[in-house]
Amino acid sequence: GMAGNSGTISLVGGTFENTGKMLFNQGTINGYGIIRTGGLTNTTGRLISIGGGDMEVFGPITNNGIVNIQSGRTAYFFGNVSGSGAFTGTGTAVLLGNLTPGNPVGFASFGGNAVLTGGTSLAIDLAGTAPGAQYDQLHVAGQLAIGGALSVSLLGGFMPAVGSSFD
Repeated sequence: GMAGNSGTISLVGGTFENTGKMLFNQGTINGYGIIRTGGLTNTTGRLISIGGGDMEVFGPITNNGIVNIQSGRTAYFFGNVSGSGAFTGTGTAVLLGNLTPGNPVGFASFGGNAVLTGGTSLAIDLAGTAPGAQYDQLHVAGQLAIGGALSVSLLGGFMPAVGSSFD
């Protein structure tokens, strides 16, 4: 298994098997097929581009870069998803594990559709009343389908006032 990618991994319908090891993407991953890792960290400014077909990602993913899902394509994330990166493109992201936006507080943005399945837990942190800076948000340009559970954590001693709301 590889520890890091600083070049380009091109996947054309096959399987990239990283033998259960953590993979740090400091380059580009593009194509379609199956990615199996012990965890995938897409570092700041780096790209995972899904096109030509659908992609299945097994193992937890921390996205601090960009995951671009092209129009008409779907990316299935079977592990937990976290980070402050963007899911661009007009395709569909299907999350089958937990979603934790931000690092620790921030937002997850989806340029297309986002599907949080029945087994998904959306973990939202609240540390104040400023959106994206003090509490987590989801920004979805397409359609959002939500199943599963909502898990809210209060950070830094923050206690919302009665009647507080968070967009």
